[in-house]
Amino acid sequence: MTDQQPTERKGKSMFGMLGMLALVVLKYKVFIISFGLSIGIYAMRLGWPWAVAVVLLLLMHEMGHFIWMQACGLKPKMPVFIPFFGAITSMEELPKSEATQAWTALAGPLIGGACAVACFYWGVANNLEFLSHAALFGVALNLLQLVPANPLDGGFVMRTVAPWFKIPGALILIALGWFLQSFLLALLGVVGLFSGSKHPDRYPEKAGIGAKIGIFAAWLALSCALLFVWISGSLTVPPITR
Repeated sequence: MTDQQPTERKGKSMFGMLGMLALVVLKYKVFIISFGLSIGIYAMRLGWPWAVAVVLLLLMHEMGHFIWMQACGLKPKMPVFIPFFGAITSMEELPKSEATQAWTALAGPLIGGACAVACFYWGVANNLEFLSHAALFGVALNLLQLVPANPLDGGFVMRTVAPWFKIPGALILIALGWFLQSFLLALLGVVGLFSGSKHPDRYPEKAGIGAKIGIFAAWLALSCALLFVWISGSLTVPPITR
């Protein structure tokens, strides 16, 4: 009798854990499937270590948005990964202020960029070639997101500060698309050039001049920091080999 009780408890405990795991999988099935699918597709290109590192850095970027949305009570949903397009984090509640919208957009490149920079220097210091290259790629992706063009994060930031920034931002994307021979970047630039720049009426709280200066200063500092790391890293890290 005494020998059976611990066994029964272990069985019930294991059954309960499996049940909870099943509930978690069902609740976050889109996140889990898209996360794994992205890793598998990227691994076919440059191997598993690189793919895992890049997708985790993408997750850090999206978690920056998620954490800020959660802190602002916007009820965010778990990120959904789209291979070769990145990932997206949606929310059930819309921001009520322009400043909240801008900081929510900036939080992704801030957290994602900081994680990418940390991983880059850690990879260089420990001679981890796959990590340094994956992290440098992550730095570039977060830097790209700061371009002030719709529908990138930088476009949402600059809608609050100065909507006319969308014009040079769109031209930058078009130039990058031509230089990198990327039809997608060029198309995003064209779409951003002709997209609306006015705020919808969903923002009852307008940002004051002080808030705009703070948001612009943060965007500029982050952009310069990531640009510096990307340029210096590109000059010092040798090309990736397989």
